[in-house]
Amino acid sequence: MSVKDNYTPTDNSTRGENPTPQILKEPKDKPIEIKLPVTSPKLLKWSGAIAPQKWMNFYSKVLTKFATNKDLKLNLKVEILIEGEITTHNIEDTKVALAELGLDNHVEVIISKLRGWGLTVK
Repeated sequence: MSVKDNYTPTDNSTRGENPTPQILKEPKDKPIEIKLPVTSPKLLKWSGAIAPQKWMNFYSKVLTKFATNKDLKLNLKVEILIEGEITTHNIEDTKVALAELGLDNHVEVIISKLRGWGLTVK
């Protein structure tokens, strides 16, 4: 029995140039099968810590596959704890390098004698 034979037309007027559309009814003993469209993933997210020595590997093995995608978004948080003092020269070099890359060159510097207590300079 073909698929056509499983349906009963409710209107038999199929002759002429503009036949009337037929409304087909499912037989009562056959369950209705609904097929949903297959969807594919649309968003890929990852977050985690990367050791500084692995940063270039991460870029070359993961990010280069998506580098030309106009919707690639990266959020980066960098924290550098310096033993001793952070020199004004290092701070200014960092700001210049960020500006040269077209990035916001605002950096936050925390001056502290005790860990967790200190003065934030913006």
